[in-house]
Amino acid sequence: MDQEGDEAENRLVSGSETFDEESDVQDEQYNEERIILAAFWVFGLINNFAFVVFLSAAENLLQNMAGVVLLAATVPGLLLKMTVGFWADRVSYNARIAWVCMASSVSFFIASEFHSTAVRVLGIVLMSLAGSLGEATFLALTSHFNRSTIGMWSSGTGGAGIVGAGSYVALTDWLGLSSRNALRFCGPTPLISGVVYFFIVNRRQNDKKRTETRHTMQFGFTETRQRLFASMLYVFIIPLMMVYYAEYTINQGILPTLDQFPSSNLTDSPILYARYQVLYQIGVFLSRSSVRWIQIPSSRLWLLPVLQFLNLAILMTEAVFRWTSRITIIYAFILWEGLLGGAAYVNSFDQVSQTTPKSDREWALSVATVGDGVGVLFAAITDSILECSIRKWQDRPCPS
Repeated sequence: MDQEGDEAENRLVSGSETFDEESDVQDEQYNEERIILAAFWVFGLINNFAFVVFLSAAENLLQNMAGVVLLAATVPGLLLKMTVGFWADRVSYNARIAWVCMASSVSFFIASEFHSTAVRVLGIVLMSLAGSLGEATFLALTSHFNRSTIGMWSSGTGGAGIVGAGSYVALTDWLGLSSRNALRFCGPTPLISGVVYFFIVNRRQNDKKRTETRHTMQFGFTETRQRLFASMLYVFIIPLMMVYYAEYTINQGILPTLDQFPSSNLTDSPILYARYQVLYQIGVFLSRSSVRWIQIPSSRLWLLPVLQFLNLAILMTEAVFRWTSRITIIYAFILWEGLLGGAAYVNSFDQVSQTTPKSDREWALSVATVGDGVGVLFAAITDSILECSIRKWQDRPCPS
């Protein structure tokens, strides 16, 4: 009896130890996942941080040339995005991410240390290239981890709008730094992504899985990928492009003309436009952070450009006919604009990840980034004409 009791007790202790070990393993896996998710949020934040800071400093970098800054910040990156499908998967993540971090940091140095207009534009071009390659690279990297990393990356990019603009305002307005010193202060921030990748993510990544994947995957724009791209074009890329076109047409072409609200005491005030941008960025951040709870299937992604173009039409009629004197209504539409734009971004890439074959998922995620860039470029071209046309209709001078 005593022997049987001892054996039962031993089995009970052994079972308890096994349970504890399994529990510890689960806790360790959970903590690892949380670390990876946090890392991708940082990647999104830092990657878009430079773009936001440069746009915030546009007037100080190149006076009366904000349009040139926008083009220099978008066109080179778009051209790079159009080529990544041909070569990016032949270059290691280590090399790409190292270049992105260094190039982005150097762009701050060029913009802050040189007075020549041409050299400063070169710095902005370098920032554009680094940001675009960073977006394509980090989104592709999510294919090696839990799908939730896409949501965290997108949330980080949404947070960059608030953190980037807020940092520049805090450094220049609150701390009294010059624009050049503010850029110098922000210069090292891109290196944060390098530290997080090389010392945290890269050490936790399954090297064996990556090696096997790279040995079995296809390289470049193969026949299979051409067919995949054609299907992605209609389902993901064109809807995203249209949302971004309407979004940036509103932001750069229409919102600057919506400044005639006497009841707000901010008529013709830059503060009013700044408020617009804050509301827009809040909307983007909230929706880019929402994919965990709200997911839009690929069959319904086309609803987002329809709603964004409706938003564009409503705000256009306000600029022309001034059908409301309540600025809170305009605030609501701008917040809604940001929500739609952020939802289009995060759900497009989330659906690419879900619907693309595993063998091509990494490639597809990097190639799909071309959609937002094309939309922003077409919007910049439209805005160069639209704002002045609206101001003429309002019997007001065009901006110099």
